[in-house]
Amino acid sequence: MLLLIVPIAAIYVVCYFQKEKKYSVDTIYVWGDSQITQGLNLSLLSSSLSKQVLSAAKHGGGVYDFLASIEHIPKGSTCIIEFPELAFIRIPRLDFNRTGMEFCSLWSMIQTNTPIQECVRIFVLNRSRLFSCNSVFSSDQALYPFAPELEYSQPLDWFCKVFNIKTENSDWKTETYEYGISKLIDKGCRIVFIQFPFEKQVEQCAKQSVNRGLSESVKKRLLDKFFIVPDTITLPNDSLQMYDLSHLNEVGARHVSLEVAKAMQQDTVCNRFFFVELK
Repeated sequence: MLLLIVPIAAIYVVCYFQKEKKYSVDTIYVWGDSQITQGLNLSLLSSSLSKQVLSAAKHGGGVYDFLASIEHIPKGSTCIIEFPELAFIRIPRLDFNRTGMEFCSLWSMIQTNTPIQECVRIFVLNRSRLFSCNSVFSSDQALYPFAPELEYSQPLDWFCKVFNIKTENSDWKTETYEYGISKLIDKGCRIVFIQFPFEKQVEQCAKQSVNRGLSESVKKRLLDKFFIVPDTITLPNDSLQMYDLSHLNEVGARHVSLEVAKAMQQDTVCNRFFFVELK
């Protein structure tokens, strides 16, 4: 058994440190799900701040992806982290959770009361990436184009249902997310949070829902515990900013990126929480 385990562990450690060589404290690191993937223009942000911007955000990004990503963020880095409201409430099988095999992250999930069957499922999803040396972060991006009318990839009824069904998954998901934020703070990282908007019809459904109350309580704990400065980005109504009911298009992404970059240039120290709103 030892003859099998020791070589596997050695290869895993070598691959882990090969990935570590690719990350610098001078880089800005981004994490989130599809809303920040489509809502933040990485190249525009990079040129505005004169810094490399890399993202581990994925469509369907889950809280395991978050922990696996921050495992590689160097101490003292600047991070742009989405407040992913839908990630807290959607069912786990819809989460991406394929960032790679990170045993420390899996152990952290067990510590934050993640069901053991979910940890096993994540292990199985990532088993083929046990010896991967690929970077967790990338500068690749394809923003949603401007269109004169909204796409309806998910119907309005779907969002109303999701926001109004309380599931037991929300508790361990939010606990894991808050644990990840604490780890970034312990690393001395500066964090810029962004919460992206939903289309006004969806927002109306979510406003009084049980799950909106959950996310608001998580947000309040973050703001109180980590001394985060709240701020607002209001998207103008001179052109259509949304691609569908939950994602910005390239016009909205440009506006958010410029506003975030401007604030980060003016204030290089404090943690901020940007609430993106539709006028």
